[in-house]
Amino acid sequence: MPTWFCSRDWFRRVGTFDEGGKGVPEDLLWFYQSVGRGGGVVRVDQCLLVYRYHQQAATHSVLEETIWNLRVAFLQERVINQWESFTIWNAGKQGRKLYRCLSSFNQKKVCACSTANRKWLCNTC
Repeated sequence: MPTWFCSRDWFRRVGTFDEGGKGVPEDLLWFYQSVGRGGGVVRVDQCLLVYRYHQQAATHSVLEETIWNLRVAFLQERVINQWESFTIWNAGKQGRKLYRCLSSFNQKKVCACSTANRKWLCNTC
């Protein structure tokens, strides 16, 4: 599972977690604040820690829809708002959901919705 870490100094500069209560994805919100302040992301291809999940873990209280809405808002703010037009790949369920969640301004920028399906491309793939 991907995760991230930073120096204590950077954490203090960005600010503390939003402790808004149950169902608040405070780590995701903090990560978006970090990126917004110029924090970088580097991939490390080795296991640095092991997660332990249990039924009482706070992560289970965060709704999937909450995560989706935050991701779409971040994507629009940081990427799509700067584009003149774009194509939505994976025009199935997720692609249609993404389109419906975009602002009306950004919906007008969608020039195509496409899906690449191996069966549709050729019979020998």
